[in-house]
Amino acid sequence: KTLLSERTARRRGGPDEANTPQQREKDVEQREVQLELLCAILAGMGSAIQGRDALTDDDRQTIEDVFTQLERLSRDSEHLSLRIRCLIRDVLDLRMAEFKEKQGKLKPGMLLKREDSSEDAPGVDSNLRGDAPEFVPGANAAWTSDRVSSNQAWLDPALLASLQAVEHHVEVIEDRDGKLERLKRLVKLYHIIQEQQLIVVANNTNISRVLDLMEMFFSDMQFHVLDCNTSELQRNKSLRGFELGDVSVLVMASEVSTRKDFDVCCPAAVLVNFDFPMTLQLYLYRLYKRTRSGTHVHSFFSPQFDVRHTVALIVALDAAGQKIPDTLRKLKEQLSTGEGSGAAAPK
Repeated sequence: KTLLSERTARRRGGPDEANTPQQREKDVEQREVQLELLCAILAGMGSAIQGRDALTDDDRQTIEDVFTQLERLSRDSEHLSLRIRCLIRDVLDLRMAEFKEKQGKLKPGMLLKREDSSEDAPGVDSNLRGDAPEFVPGANAAWTSDRVSSNQAWLDPALLASLQAVEHHVEVIEDRDGKLERLKRLVKLYHIIQEQQLIVVANNTNISRVLDLMEMFFSDMQFHVLDCNTSELQRNKSLRGFELGDVSVLVMASEVSTRKDFDVCCPAAVLVNFDFPMTLQLYLYRLYKRTRSGTHVHSFFSPQFDVRHTVALIVALDAAGQKIPDTLRKLKEQLSTGEGSGAAAPK
């Protein structure tokens, strides 16, 4: 059994007279459509297959085979686009979380239309509950990231390269007020003192608080907000203003932060992740989409809400040769001794 189409599997098994460049391109398109549909199906019915009481031994083995193949395909950078690889890893994350979101109910995110970009991941954050374990490709032993050492983990080459290229800073901050105060200092440092533009990415629930901060302390500064409700006209105006240097700070909702229709031609010199995404691969994909070589990245990490990412993030930072802050190492030690925080209410 294979997740490849019969035609694709046949082609990979040996030469074919009809294996023209046009046919190969068509086969790749067909394969990605199949995988995209499979991921949508698994996300939608995952809770049903998670309850194994009604499954036969053959059914359980088939399901295990499917997820084993998905893990392998999540590493296939030669034959699959980054968009599909990220989508597959999000489904693997969902399985790790037993197909439950923060409030215990699954709501699969909508996929972008394929024609938008072959390299675009879903434009929404994952719905995983906050205390779910993180999937790391290459993990053994029940797919749990806290059992993965740095020499076992595998990271997507394109995402790893993006992480290696930036000036990366993880800042462990206890609460929202602390995040707002730190954001205020970063805006002063990078824009007022160094005259650089910033992109700030926050969850929808925190967008209004970020805007209140900007209006209170930086009312003379040009800043625009982009979210799912932004009209096409206003979106184009804001992006164009940022590209021309007229807009100093662009505040983006997490849900649109990786969408192609919200791209700027030149990434910002500074990216502030006010909220950490619900999966590590979404975080790395955001860096892939919104940064360039030398971009200063400041990511706020909550020990209450983001603790499930601790081990996987350390693995990624170590693989990229980035500095691992002592506060993050301390969180890892607390997890290993059972002192880490448990589930928390949504941010």
